Amino acid sequence: MPLAPEYAYPFEHHQKFSLDNPTISSPGLSKREYVASMVLQGIVSNPQTNIGDLPPEQRQVLAYTAVLLADDLLAALGAQ
Repeated sequence: MPLAPEYAYPFEHHQKFSLDNPTISSPGLSKREYVASMVLQGIVSNPQTNIGDLPPEQRQVLAYTAVLLADDLLAALGAQ
């Protein structure tokens, strides 16, 4: 399985002592998933954002915002 460049942290691991399945591979996270998680980490690291006090609707808005910002960043990087 070729490792595609659109994934963050893909890997292949060759097992020395396995006859049935000598190679384990994973595409890793998509770049979109990786960047969105970093954006969300930045949002929730703000000490003024008390996630425990937010209703589920507002937490969902934060998650969608992270995905939208990740898409914007990846689009900007792709335009270069």
